[in-house]
Amino acid sequence: MKVIIYSRVSTDKQTIEQQERTVNEWLEKNNLKATHEVTDEGVSGGITYAKRNLGKVVLPMLEKGDILIVSEISRIGRSMGDINKFVNDELKPRGIRLVVVQMGIDLDCAHLKAVDEMLLFAFGFAGQLEKELIQERTKSSLEVRKKKLREHGYFITKDGKRCYNLGRPRGTTLEGLAEKSAQKRAELAEMSHENTAIWEMCKQYRIDGKNPTKANYEAVAETLKKMGIKSPSGMELNGKRVCSAYFTILDRKQRLGLIDKDGKEVAL
Repeated sequence: MKVIIYSRVSTDKQTIEQQERTVNEWLEKNNLKATHEVTDEGVSGGITYAKRNLGKVVLPMLEKGDILIVSEISRIGRSMGDINKFVNDELKPRGIRLVVVQMGIDLDCAHLKAVDEMLLFAFGFAGQLEKELIQERTKSSLEVRKKKLREHGYFITKDGKRCYNLGRPRGTTLEGLAEKSAQKRAELAEMSHENTAIWEMCKQYRIDGKNPTKANYEAVAETLKKMGIKSPSGMELNGKRVCSAYFTILDRKQRLGLIDKDGKEVAL
């Protein structure tokens, strides 16, 4: 049985560590230990799970009887439709146990009851409502700035700067810019000194395009710890964090065509 922690942050003001701390406290109380930790950093919950590590890394790992743990339902997503699809189309057929720590939800997705469906709907609705309220506040703030530009020719930002335009390219939306910004932060994290070191070490264990083993990730973690290297978020490295970072980088390289169809890295 695998016990998988999934964490997600969308801004640099949030931290993975707080979510992991919450989940690890639950694990300790229930005499369980995590076997894998997968993260999405700088990724909006508005992006469907299928395009995040939740769908690309976590789902392929899940088998009947495994446990997936998140700190809160919004880490899975902020769309009721996406959450329901994830639970009913992905977790239910696989027979997965879903634990949402802060909300006290512990579901056997293979045997969902009406009350379970109602709880998921209620929390999914709350997440989507929060997202829409944020969008509404953003829209309202934008209208205020537009009015000040028309009346005075400038507006004052929260940090006291005087701006003479909105600084947003034509044809783009605030949501689109937020998503691009989140993707950029994720790419910067993937290309960080720490992740580069993890990738280069893991490459030594990639044979004929096959991924390293659990023992390999542990060996990489021990080697990098001796070199004083931590995770990009400053956490002590272990096999689970090395594995998560490795698959994050691998996914990006595959998307950019830097990994060929045989799983081998393309030389530039």
